[in-house]
Amino acid sequence: MRNLFVFLFMLCLTYGHATSATQLDSSQLYTFYKIENGQLLLRWNPANPYLWLEGRKAGYLVEKYKYPAKGGKPALVSTTNAILPKPSKIWLSETATETRRNADVLFHYDQIHPDSIEQDLPLAEYGEAGRLNVFHQLSNFIMHADFGAVELAGLGIRDQELEPNAKYLYVVKLASNPAEVTARVKVDLSTYEAPIVPKLQAEFLSSRVDLQWRTYDFRDFYYGYFLERSEDGVNYEVINETPFVNVYDTTTQEALKFFYYTDSLAQNDKTYWYRLRGADYLGGISKNYTEVSGMGYEEISHSPMIREAIQTDSNYAVIKWKFPEAFEDRVKEFQIFHSDSLDGIFSPVVEGIDPGEREVAVRMRYNTNAYRVVLVPFGGPKKASFPALVMAWDEEPPAMPIGFTGTIDSLGVVRLAWEPNTEVDLDGYKVYKSYFKEEEFSGITSRPIQVTNFVDTVDMVVGNEWVYYTIQAVDERNNRSEFTQILELKKKDMYPPVEPHIHKVDKSTGQIEVHWYNSSSPDVEKHRLFRKVLGEEDSWTLVKEYSLKENAESYVDTNVVRKKVYAYTLVAIDDDGLESEPAQAATAEVIDYGLRDEIEVTEVTVADDQKQVVLKWNYPLNASEFWVYKGSDKERTSLMKVISAEEMELVDQNLQKGRTYHYYLKAFFEDGSFSPFTEKIEVQLDD
Repeated sequence: MRNLFVFLFMLCLTYGHATSATQLDSSQLYTFYKIENGQLLLRWNPANPYLWLEGRKAGYLVEKYKYPAKGGKPALVSTTNAILPKPSKIWLSETATETRRNADVLFHYDQIHPDSIEQDLPLAEYGEAGRLNVFHQLSNFIMHADFGAVELAGLGIRDQELEPNAKYLYVVKLASNPAEVTARVKVDLSTYEAPIVPKLQAEFLSSRVDLQWRTYDFRDFYYGYFLERSEDGVNYEVINETPFVNVYDTTTQEALKFFYYTDSLAQNDKTYWYRLRGADYLGGISKNYTEVSGMGYEEISHSPMIREAIQTDSNYAVIKWKFPEAFEDRVKEFQIFHSDSLDGIFSPVVEGIDPGEREVAVRMRYNTNAYRVVLVPFGGPKKASFPALVMAWDEEPPAMPIGFTGTIDSLGVVRLAWEPNTEVDLDGYKVYKSYFKEEEFSGITSRPIQVTNFVDTVDMVVGNEWVYYTIQAVDERNNRSEFTQILELKKKDMYPPVEPHIHKVDKSTGQIEVHWYNSSSPDVEKHRLFRKVLGEEDSWTLVKEYSLKENAESYVDTNVVRKKVYAYTLVAIDDDGLESEPAQAATAEVIDYGLRDEIEVTEVTVADDQKQVVLKWNYPLNASEFWVYKGSDKERTSLMKVISAEEMELVDQNLQKGRTYHYYLKAFFEDGSFSPFTEKIEVQLDD
C-alpha cells in the first residue's frame, strides 16, 4: 500500500487546493456541481483534515432554496437531515470497483491496523497531523473518479427534483457548526452550460505526434484528462486507462502549465485523429472535447543546392539550383529567401515555386543581396540551401535628404539633423560647411556618416555672424544625391543691446504719458515697458511689449489712481534674446483736482396721489455719503438731506400739489474729494 500512498499523495498535493466552478463564499468548504441527465450532482470537500474529521462525525446539512421566476429572495424548499458517511461494509459490495475499494480504505483509515499504518506512514516522518492529511487528501483525490463513493462518504448529493429553467440556491452546513462552516452554491438551469475543454494542439513528425494542452486555466473543472485516437475519424479508442494529471501546474513557470504527451504513429502519410476530454471532480468524463488531426511524414534527406547566382543589368538576380528528382513527389514547393548580407536575417521573397523548377529570377532589393533556396515538404521541417551572394547593378543616385534643420547654442555648438533616406543601399551622408553663402563649401566629414545628425563647433567671438551648411546622401556605389537647400544659422549674440532712455514724463488728470528713445543697437527686435507703484509693489509689472516695426516711443497710462506714485522703465531685447540693462527709471504722480465721477440717476418716480417723489441712483465709487439739495418754484435751493453711501435712494413726502420741485445730488469721499452736481432733476405734482 505504501507505493499507492506515495504516488497518489503526489497527485493530491496538486489538487488539494482546487476550487469549484462556482463562486465560493467559504474558505472552509470547497464545492463542485454539474447538471447531468436532468439531475444535479453536488459535492463539497472540507478544506483541512480536521474539518474533514469533524464532518465524518457530525455530518452535513443541505438546504435547498428556489428563486422566484420574476426575481426576489429565494424561498426554502427542503432541508436534509444530517448527511453522514456510510459504514465500510456498504462500500464493499460485490460490485464495488477497485477505485471504490481504495477510497474505502483511505476514508475509513481508522480501521487499518496500526502496524500497517506505521509501515507505510512512519510516525517519526509524518506525525499524526501528517498522517491525517494524507488520508484526507488521498481519499478526496480517489473519489474524483467515483461520485458513488462521494455519496457514501457523506460529501455529496444527487437532486433529481429540478424544474426546467429554474434557479436554485444550495446551502451546505457542517451539522455541528452550521453558523460558521457554510458554503453557498447558486445553480441557474436556464444558463447552465457544461465547461469547455482545453484546446488540443499537435505537431506531427516522422512516426510520432507531440500533443499538448493547457491545464492551468481548467483546474476548477477537471482534475485529469482522457485522450482518444482514431484512424478513420469515426471510431475512437481511449489511449490512457487512468486520467492524465499535470502534477506541476501550480508552478509559475509557463511551460509547466501544459500537459505533454507523445504518441507513436504506426504509419507515416496516414491521417490520425485525436480527441481530448476532461475528467471532472464528480466522477464524469466531459461530453465536450477538442480535436486535432494530421499525418506523419518521411523526412527528406537532401537539401537544395545553389549552383549559380547571376547578376543582370536590369537589377534581377537569376538563381539556379539542383535537387534530386527522385524526391520531387515529397516536395510541396520551393521558396526563395532574401537578406542584405550572408549572416543577416532571411525572409521569403518568392513562394509557390513548382517542385519541378530549378531556376527563378528575383528583383534585387539591396546593393548586396544574399539568397537561399528553401524546400517546403508536404510534411516535416523545411530544408534550406547555403546562401549565395549577388551584387546589384546600380547607377541611380539616392534622393536628396529632406527635413534639414540645425541650431547653434551660446557655446558655439552646432547641432544638425535631417530625416533618414529610405534607399536600401544607402551608405550615409556627407556634410559641407561655409562662412560665405556664395562661396564654395568644404566637406567636414571625411567619409559618409550613417546617422542622421551631426555636431560641429564655431567660434562665437570672432568670425562672421552667419554660418552655412548643406548635406548630400551617398549610396554604396558612391552615387550621390543633389545637395540640400543651404541651411543658414546665425551665431548667438554674446553682448546685450544698449538700454533705452526715458526722456520725458507728462502727467495730467487721470493719466501719465511716458516718452523714451529706443535702443540704438541694430539687432534689437522689441522693447518692453514696465511699471510699479512705489511703496506698494516690490517687483516690476510688464505693461506692454513693442516690436521694432511698431516704432513706438511713448505710452499713455490711464490705469492710475490719485495720490499714488508710479515708476516706469524699459528694456530692449535683441534677435538672440539678450536683454539690455533697464532704462533709468522715471517716476510720476497723477494730477488730482479732487473731482470724482458724476452720480447716475436711474429712476425718478412722482406719486401725485401720495404727494411724494422717489429718487434712485447708482454710483460705482466708494463714496462715504450723498448730499441731496432741494428747491421749488417758490423756495431757494438748499441742502435737504445727507444720505449714507449704502442707501442711494430718497423718498420726499408731504409735497404740495400743483407745485414744481427740483433736486441736485452730490457724492462726498472721506479724503475730502467730491463729485460734481448732477443735472437738475425737476418734477411737477399735478392738482
